[in-house]
Amino acid sequence: MLPQPHKQSAEDFLSSRAAIAWLKTRIGWAAEQIGEETAALLAHSLAEGYAAGEGITKLTERVQSVFNFSETYRAERIARTETMQASAQGTIIGYADAGVSRVEFYAALDERLCEECLGLHGQEFPITESGGVITVHPNCRCVWLPIL
Repeated sequence: MLPQPHKQSAEDFLSSRAAIAWLKTRIGWAAEQIGEETAALLAHSLAEGYAAGEGITKLTERVQSVFNFSETYRAERIARTETMQASAQGTIIGYADAGVSRVEFYAALDERLCEECLGLHGQEFPITESGGVITVHPNCRCVWLPIL
């Protein structure tokens, strides 16, 4: 089994540091709806869990501790979407630092694949235009691959 980037230490995986830094500043949508203090708490908690290599279950618990959702699926959706987006942004930064100039959109090809992500699968993007493309929607699991 291949190692999962979010489970590697930040020292061993360049884009993890970038993902964690990005995640700490990302939660602007929450600030608009719930206030700056709660948004900052959520950002810090998710970044801490990401840095520790926590999986979706633990990250979901972190979101629930901030929001006190009665429905677990809402917290899980936030945990998955925010960490996948942070991972994608960290990947872009890591690739750019390594000299990669183009990336390929790679969809999660399984029974949960949506039409929008399928339509993007295999498309190439200049790395300078790839920021913010992933995540395409809540619960998106797509990733960037480098074009070498």
